[in-house]
Amino acid sequence: MYKKFLSELEARRDDLQKKLAAVLDASKQLDVEKKMFSKRVREFEEEKNKSRKFYREKYKGFPTIAEAYEDFLRAQDAKEEKYFDFKIRSAETTAERVKAINAEKRKYVKLATILEKKLAVCIEYVPDLLDVLDQEFSSDELEAEHLPYSGEEQEDPVHRYLTPEEYRSLSVTERNQIALDRYKQRRKDSKGIGTFYERFVGHLYENEGYDVTYQGVLKGREDRGIDLIARKGKDILIIQCKNWNKYKTIFENAIFQLFGSAEYYRQENSSLNVTPVFYATTEIADFAKTFSQKVGIHIFDNHKIDYDYPMIKCNISRVNGEKIYHLPLDQQYDTVKVEVARGEFYCRLVAEAEKKGFRRAFRWKGNAKR
Repeated sequence: MYKKFLSELEARRDDLQKKLAAVLDASKQLDVEKKMFSKRVREFEEEKNKSRKFYREKYKGFPTIAEAYEDFLRAQDAKEEKYFDFKIRSAETTAERVKAINAEKRKYVKLATILEKKLAVCIEYVPDLLDVLDQEFSSDELEAEHLPYSGEEQEDPVHRYLTPEEYRSLSVTERNQIALDRYKQRRKDSKGIGTFYERFVGHLYENEGYDVTYQGVLKGREDRGIDLIARKGKDILIIQCKNWNKYKTIFENAIFQLFGSAEYYRQENSSLNVTPVFYATTEIADFAKTFSQKVGIHIFDNHKIDYDYPMIKCNISRVNGEKIYHLPLDQQYDTVKVEVARGEFYCRLVAEAEKKGFRRAFRWKGNAKR
């Protein structure tokens, strides 16, 4: 009996030794994976620091550049001042005045040079500043504000895309369609082209059954870096859209901004599945793509606009069932939801909307009755 007990004890010991060995192997594997993860974190931090160092070193010498430019101007000014110094006595007052003016000029040129370089650094780190700085308006839009329209005609945003003669001679259907076509074709400022791109991307998600909120258009610079919020059940997409010049590249700073915005939204909506998405009409830098993959940001670069996508919103009033269509020029366009289940839809042609019984939206005037 003693031998049997000893045999069972040895068997248990062997089993425990095997389990201990398995635990040790698992621990070693965990250590290896931990080291690999730590290595990836270090590599990421090194890349991030290299990027920041690059931008800092790129512009850290700009006070020296400004001073060198100031010295160059001083040498040029000295020639002019010397000329007056050697002129007849009556030119002494002029010489002193020229010296004072040149000194003042050099001071402001130096300041302007430094500010210009600082602005370049700011744009590198906060690319959204370009949206503020690059405000250009076509001559057609500027001239349209001064055309001889009546007060009632000016309430209709369509008038900005038609001459007074066209507005008064065309049918409602014709002038609304022409205005829509010109809206698509006309050169836009940076805000206008950004809005167009956000609406286009939002339309893509509406077609996939998402309820889209056009945060960027509705809230402007208070959008917390979020242009669109697309929701389907508990799934939320936080979308940033960048319609940039094809020669520009989007770097990681723009991706970092979206990552921060998405994290903030997660904290405020912990019960929802939040996914950040980044759309761009241009190229996204490789490091920005790598970072996006690591933190779960879905990116779509070189994603161009289809300028002919259907953008007339045909909406049925929940108050009285009235059928109303909204052009992208109209005041309530971005707040109107298109619910397919209720018979609402998008279309390209004004005639198509009117044929199905929809009329153009009136300009909203608060609680005033029309």
